[in-house]
Amino acid sequence: MIIGGGDDTIINHVKFTTTHKLKRTVAHESYDDLEDSIIFDKSDTDGLSFPHYDALVITLRITDTDVKRIMVDDRSGACIVHPRVLMQMRLENKIILHCITLTGFNNAVERTSGEIVLHVLAGGVTFKTIFYVMNQKTAYNAIIG
Repeated sequence: MIIGGGDDTIINHVKFTTTHKLKRTVAHESYDDLEDSIIFDKSDTDGLSFPHYDALVITLRITDTDVKRIMVDDRSGACIVHPRVLMQMRLENKIILHCITLTGFNNAVERTSGEIVLHVLAGGVTFKTIFYVMNQKTAYNAIIG
């Protein structure tokens, strides 16, 4: 955990910059305090032998279930979940049938089969998140955008 008061912190030649711009909900109350973000820029890769572009894959608590293999993609404008995850969570009856078109990173056009609102616990904060249900072959259970 990195705790900062708004100043830049440098650890092992990596600069961590805190920003204060998010409004979130904590335990059903409006929470206006500041949220910290870690931001990297190209200068942070100076001195690295092998900079990489691997996906950030995490485990999150979604509606009282730990869901593994979730890819974080900050360039994505949508959160996507695979229907097999919802079936295992026994939430398939909560899916709202709503079809939209999404364009993938390779410009492929895909259609969703529905959407569902799920509570996601991240960093001690619970977020109400809309996930689009998409039945495509993928190595990930969900994508957080």
